[in-house]
Amino acid sequence: MKTKVVRAFTMLAVVAVFVSILSACGSNKGNNEASPSTSASPSSSSSVTPEDTGKKLEGEIEVAAFAGGFGTAYWEEIVKKFEATYPGTKVNLLTSPKLSDILQPRFVAGDYPDIVANTNNGKMDVRILMREGQLADLSDVVNSDTLDGQGTLKDILNPEVLNYPTINVDGKIAALPLNVTYQGIYYNATIMKENGWSVPTTWDEFFKLGETFKAKYADSKAFWTYQGMYPDYMHINFYGALAAYCGADGYEAIKTAQDGAIEKPCVVQALQTIENLAKNDLVMKNILDKTEVQAQTDFLLGKSLFIPWGTWAESEMKDVLPTLPNKFEFGFMPMPAAEAGGPRYVIGDYELMYMPAKAKNPELAKEFLRFCLTQENIKFYSEKTTAIKPVKGAVELVGSLIPQSVQNTIDVIEQTGATLISDRLDAKMNGALGEAWTGFTEIMLKKKTSEEVQAAIAKKFNSTK
Repeated sequence: MKTKVVRAFTMLAVVAVFVSILSACGSNKGNNEASPSTSASPSSSSSVTPEDTGKKLEGEIEVAAFAGGFGTAYWEEIVKKFEATYPGTKVNLLTSPKLSDILQPRFVAGDYPDIVANTNNGKMDVRILMREGQLADLSDVVNSDTLDGQGTLKDILNPEVLNYPTINVDGKIAALPLNVTYQGIYYNATIMKENGWSVPTTWDEFFKLGETFKAKYADSKAFWTYQGMYPDYMHINFYGALAAYCGADGYEAIKTAQDGAIEKPCVVQALQTIENLAKNDLVMKNILDKTEVQAQTDFLLGKSLFIPWGTWAESEMKDVLPTLPNKFEFGFMPMPAAEAGGPRYVIGDYELMYMPAKAKNPELAKEFLRFCLTQENIKFYSEKTTAIKPVKGAVELVGSLIPQSVQNTIDVIEQTGATLISDRLDAKMNGALGEAWTGFTEIMLKKKTSEEVQAAIAKKFNSTK
């Protein structure tokens, strides 16, 4: 990866601050944020030994980790490395693709793991958990020295990380970043090249290409697919279109749950980008019967041209890709603009690691967090997951461990000048948009219009305190 690419990423992170300049870490600005990036300034890696830490730690911790697109191999191996580095310790590992469903009743019952590594979602919203006093403030960890002499953890993290709304909650550090991911529209580059089609840059161009595609392939291929049983993947379209049609200020107003923001006409325009897929019969047939893996496999088999996805794609489908009978090449595009020359957007997000306030062994748990952020283990994470941690010099550090699709995504973001936006909304708005996920399905079934879905979202929002 060229240095200019990661420098461009740093610049994009600055552009992504929509309304106000981010305050320094520790300020009480929970609604201000920067979007995730990777930036330059590589450091040399070094291993950690028990002698290096100067600590004698003993006992057990439980680490609960989400088993998603990046798999569980990293967690299984990092646990072994930690136990080998700290003799006399034991890490009990829990992994599950339904981690939030498992942990939610445990949190209610006061049965906490010591470390949680999870996506932030409505069932386990870090901001709510922190404000309820269920999570520990990790400010002391962030300000502590790294285990491999790279300064403090704050020194090695990208600057915008500590202002992110699910990390900095009301001036307290609720979580540390596990990785940074980017989401947009992926396409079958082989089909595009074979037909000599240009990648659309506006929504008008996108739907014109849909007409051309349907005229050629009829029912043999679908223009669009998505993870049918999981309609929330369509938030990638929706949020990108909200930013395009409502503008930076409008999206910020929605994201921070300002009164009336979700009732603006631009919200209907954003929903119509989804409705038009259904109205024009551009969506894969029987999509609502497909799991995410089935829909994604169909995409890789060349049965559709576009799909909303993220930089975990190759890792998630690593077992499928080698078995493909067809030639496949990943393509990536930011969300289309509302009009020619208008801004385009890519969603950036962090998966998180956090510690419950009532962790049974907080000292050992904090050491585990620091251990995961040594240069050696930052690289080890990419080796096992193909993902990137949001630390300075990450791209140079992990080098060839990044899949081609991720490198292509980074290049496209630089070349198009796309702005990175966060999909982490205020908790009240996040709850109201649950109506949107149901609404996406109803739109696909042609049972509801964009206006009706907007009304359902607004009703839910206005009825929530």
